[in-house]
Amino acid sequence: MNNIFIDYSNKNNKKNKFKDVIFKYNVVDDMLNNKLVKNTYITLDKYYMENITKKNRYNIYDRIFKFMVNLKYSVNDEVNVIFSNLFDNESNIKSFILDLLRLNSLTIYKEIKNKNTLKINDVKYINEYIKTRNKEIDKLRLLIVIDNINDFDEEKFKEYISKYKFIDILKTKNINRYDYKKLLSYVQRTNTEYGTTIEIKQKRNLQNYDVLLIYSKLNKLNFCEKYIVSRDSLYLDFTDIDSDIYNDWYLVYKRYEPEILTLLDRLKIEVNNFSKQKLGFIFKQ
Repeated sequence: MNNIFIDYSNKNNKKNKFKDVIFKYNVVDDMLNNKLVKNTYITLDKYYMENITKKNRYNIYDRIFKFMVNLKYSVNDEVNVIFSNLFDNESNIKSFILDLLRLNSLTIYKEIKNKNTLKINDVKYINEYIKTRNKEIDKLRLLIVIDNINDFDEEKFKEYISKYKFIDILKTKNINRYDYKKLLSYVQRTNTEYGTTIEIKQKRNLQNYDVLLIYSKLNKLNFCEKYIVSRDSLYLDFTDIDSDIYNDWYLVYKRYEPEILTLLDRLKIEVNNFSKQKLGFIFKQ
């Protein structure tokens, strides 16, 4: 299978940055490309991409890009498209690029997307923590951390209260008064229905909690600076998919890590720019 990696230009790479600024797109092929497997690394000028998508029309630079890609891929080539992490919140630009590639008559087999299995594997991490720390499950204290009310998962919450005795919720400063009342009402109904003693906490000292379940996008360093947590606590961030070492694609990445890093090195790709899950997927096939 053919793979096209898409990234923004690296400001530290002056050679590539120059090409991106002049041509807006820079296309690099793997030296080992052949008729069966091709790997290509495309870097983009970020300022140009932000502006061209606002105008929603193609430009002379886009025609040059199409020409460069046409030189490398035929109509019959099927490709996977792998976007770097820098595109996670840029759906418009991703759509623009995918449409541009399709105008080249490329068959885009798949845009490789992450699959978040942390809500499936979370109990594995908790059980492992209980075992390695010699914790008693009946005394285990869990804290659910949400920074946005929309991240609260009622079904997952019910699963927790069926397994663990002590569970609380941390209200961060981004939860407004209306959402707080809504959450409080839900907690009170749950306590009445299930006989639980769940509380919504607003304190800084969280040292008495064994497991911190982070359901919103929060910077771990900033969180640990603001709140007092135990060094022995399990910090499980449901938004950090590459921390999920039980994920199938992550396991493939670890299995083929030397080969993957060698490929990225040939293409001059910064490995930290891409999700390990996505990189694992291309070797899973």
